[in-house]
Amino acid sequence: MVNEQNAKNNEDDLIIYHPHALHPLRKGVEMTVTVIGWFIWAVLCRPLFLAFLWFLGFEIFYEHMIRLGGIKALIDFAYLYLGTIFAMYVLIRSWNFYNARKFRNKNKRKNVKDVTAADLEDYFKFAPDTIEKAQGWKNTVVGFSGLNQILIKEESKPGSQPDKGYFKSG
Repeated sequence: MVNEQNAKNNEDDLIIYHPHALHPLRKGVEMTVTVIGWFIWAVLCRPLFLAFLWFLGFEIFYEHMIRLGGIKALIDFAYLYLGTIFAMYVLIRSWNFYNARKFRNKNKRKNVKDVTAADLEDYFKFAPDTIEKAQGWKNTVVGFSGLNQILIKEESKPGSQPDKGYFKSG
């Protein structure tokens, strides 16, 4: 109980919930440090990092493709690679053509009718106008109690009695 109370107090005390509590000087310093950090990253570090990666990639490419003769193997297998890609293209286009012919002028999608408040009240066996009343609440608490019993009530009225309904299981 003490931990729950402390957790709630700590959560309510977070600065994110009280931005007005920050001193304007602190806001300014934090914003300035953030902008300087992003500037250093964007202008200095990122281009150097990308240049290093490009050079490393070029070195690996040169070693494997030029010095070790990998370009010859790539040329030898080029027809196989292109043939495989072309075969995949033909297979996918054929499947698309087949589906277009098979399902032309057919609409298999079923439209589901809208659920009304009366439908919900009937299904869950709530009292009349309960669902319409609940739709006007800002926050709704839904609970389950007993066997197949559903309870709903408005969150802003904690002492009020919940409305009861029932649902079918399985």
